[in-house]
Amino acid sequence: MPFDLIESAELAWAQPSDTAVYCNAPLPRPLDVYQRVHDYLALCGSFRRASHYLNCSQTSLIEPFIRNTRSKSFL
Repeated sequence: MPFDLIESAELAWAQPSDTAVYCNAPLPRPLDVYQRVHDYLALCGSFRRASHYLNCSQTSLIEPFIRNTRSKSFL
């Protein structure tokens, strides 16, 4: 089975970041945010999923993300 090796330095999604998003109100449509992150990672060919970045639990369930986005403030 052929495969390619790509250096992580060439992958935008794999670069370290000191950026975080702080929200001071509930998100009206949290699944739209989840979908945009999902689509971006898919476009970049990431092996990580949106759940890795959006405060989902270790089980990759979306419910913790939805619960967080209903609070008055969250990171």
